[in-house]
Amino acid sequence: MTSGIDLEGLFFEVSEEFLREQKCFSTRGELGVFSHAAVVWLGIQQRLSGNSLSASMTSLIERIREESSPLNLVLRPGKKIRDGNLSLNTGGVSRARERLPEKLVTELFEKVANNIEEKLGEQSNVYVLDGQVITISRTDSTLNEFGHVHNGEGEFHFPKIRVVSVHHMQSGVAKGIVIGTYHESEATLATNVISRLPEGSIVVMDRFFEKPTFLEFVRQRKVKVVVRVRDSIAQRLFGKSPKELCAEKAVTWIPVSKSLKHIQMPGKIVKFTAQQSGFRSSEFFFFSTASELSLDEVANLYRQRVRVEIFIRQLKQTLKMFFIRAKKSQNVKKEIYIAYLTFNLMRAIMHLSAQKGNIESERMSFTAAINLTKAYAFAFLRARTAAEKNKLLNQFVTHMGQAKLPKRKKERSYPRVIKYPRDKYPKRGIVKDYLEEEGK
Repeated sequence: MTSGIDLEGLFFEVSEEFLREQKCFSTRGELGVFSHAAVVWLGIQQRLSGNSLSASMTSLIERIREESSPLNLVLRPGKKIRDGNLSLNTGGVSRARERLPEKLVTELFEKVANNIEEKLGEQSNVYVLDGQVITISRTDSTLNEFGHVHNGEGEFHFPKIRVVSVHHMQSGVAKGIVIGTYHESEATLATNVISRLPEGSIVVMDRFFEKPTFLEFVRQRKVKVVVRVRDSIAQRLFGKSPKELCAEKAVTWIPVSKSLKHIQMPGKIVKFTAQQSGFRSSEFFFFSTASELSLDEVANLYRQRVRVEIFIRQLKQTLKMFFIRAKKSQNVKKEIYIAYLTFNLMRAIMHLSAQKGNIESERMSFTAAINLTKAYAFAFLRARTAAEKNKLLNQFVTHMGQAKLPKRKKERSYPRVIKYPRDKYPKRGIVKDYLEEEGK
């Protein structure tokens, strides 16, 4: 395996031990030609192929013809696999995916996330936490599991679910995820992922995670927080809003509610005023239990919190996770876990390549990484010697450097004006007048 490039090799390196313990390479009984390991790998390929299962089947057949073995994903390849006569019909894969245990996929994701984090060897212990809403298919199974979703106008046709994830700030690898209904708050769901963070780590969060019960739970887990709070909370903790642009004060946060008076959280409240040419100044208030962080370090960590928004965009836009088409609730969960597993593998490849090429990891293109990984896949299969693999590795890193994202300008390149969107359709009155004229 060539570190940082070979997706297949990386997948096996971080998962093979667990897959063998769970006997995921077996094809006995009703499994047919697709083992559990093969189904997971096809799910990864499906996400990288624009959510096309037929495209992932095509890539598997190409891989079989290349090496006369499907990535060693089955223990005893049958005649169809040996001869490369697998059908492009996706029915067999769909049935095999139905038989894939949900618990197995969940444990595989957690195992791979831990192994990737260990492999990257990151010294930083800072994580970012946020949630997203995903639309799913409307079936009896999904409605029974996740419920109906309403707004002020009525019920949505397609149900929605809420997914909360915690990512390593530098590498972007998702340490843990939790799936819940749309009506559950992100803070409530987040208690299940905070427990996966190591003691002494720091988690950065946006507003609406400043619930006292949740922050107390995080503190009891010996995890430090940097969370943006509402202005009303900040003014109460400061006592009197400071006139300085930037200020900090040691406080003990005691909730106003009488039922929560037993909660006492020592920390500090921070005021930071962001000033940038071309933009109006903005005041931010933070509560932090990390006493070792200075005012500027707290503000800088929150400034980097925007990375989690980029991670979510890569999941929903590039890996096509904005809509899950699975018809059964357990399959919805399995698809989400496999999507995050795919995301972690790609983020690991990007991070390792950035280290080798001395490139800033945040400037690596996620789409370019996927395209280059797929383009170099068969080249690495044909490479036999270490010299050939190292040559391909250097070429890959060079191409990744050429596809890096441009640096954004710090100042506005256009004047600050209000832009009115153009109407897509004519006004109702215009159509009515036109029809009346035609009637005459």
